[in-house]
Amino acid sequence: MLKIYNIKEKMQYLDEVLSLEHEEWGSNLSGKELEDKLNKKREKVIQNLNNPKFCKLVLLNDDKLVGFISLFPEDGDEKTNLSPWYATMYVKKEYRGNGYSKILNDAILEEAKERGFVRLYLKTNLINYYEKFGAVYMKNLNNGEKLYYIDTNHQKRMNKGELIKLIETLNIDTNEFWVLSSGALVLRDLFPTAGDLDIAVTEKGLNELKSKFNLEPKGNGWYKLNDKIECVLDTKEDYKIEKFGKYYLESLEKYYEYLKSSTRPKDKVKYEIVKNYLNTK
Repeated sequence: MLKIYNIKEKMQYLDEVLSLEHEEWGSNLSGKELEDKLNKKREKVIQNLNNPKFCKLVLLNDDKLVGFISLFPEDGDEKTNLSPWYATMYVKKEYRGNGYSKILNDAILEEAKERGFVRLYLKTNLINYYEKFGAVYMKNLNNGEKLYYIDTNHQKRMNKGELIKLIETLNIDTNEFWVLSSGALVLRDLFPTAGDLDIAVTEKGLNELKSKFNLEPKGNGWYKLNDKIECVLDTKEDYKIEKFGKYYLESLEKYYEYLKSSTRPKDKVKYEIVKNYLNTK
């Protein structure tokens, strides 16, 4: 199962993270020089573990390191007046192309927001990459890198507890709706966060929602309740749903069929998660 952790909780992965960081961004060292360099980096991380402007998050798939991302108080010799810095987004080569960078991005922005930061800064040589995460170009630095900022409220995602609180605001009969897509994965503890809540509702459920919300029709049976919730009219049939705790959720088998045919990059991650889960049931 994919899950984000603070490195403080998973210090056994620190040496692997530091080695990968050096391979990606460090100078060409070997032997004793490399050992000394990595030891100094390790000491610096340990010294900064309680620094509010420092954080290192790791993404694990069960006990395998998938990638990591960091928050730094400073990053380089230029623009030392800016802080904190979004840094070291890294996904291991064997996991690339599955959308894991988005999970890391969302996690570090949420972590920074919880720490009270409204804006992070980053520098990179990559072209047209971080813009998809909300990065805004500021200027070129003297070293040739581009300077960007990212606001932490660019996209608020919900963990399981926050998602349940949002569901409770519907205040309709739980037999008349079921949770779809990412929300259903979050409630099953198969995915860390969801950006919004999509639900399917029976005709009775739709009428209940219409009595409580000003629904905005979107076409194809879909309605927008607010910026976080959308619903679609559907019939409740056993093959479409599963009872999971208090709520009905979209059947994993049904969702898997949709994910198999989807060409959206963000669905690649979910496809692998659902496939692996179904294979172990």
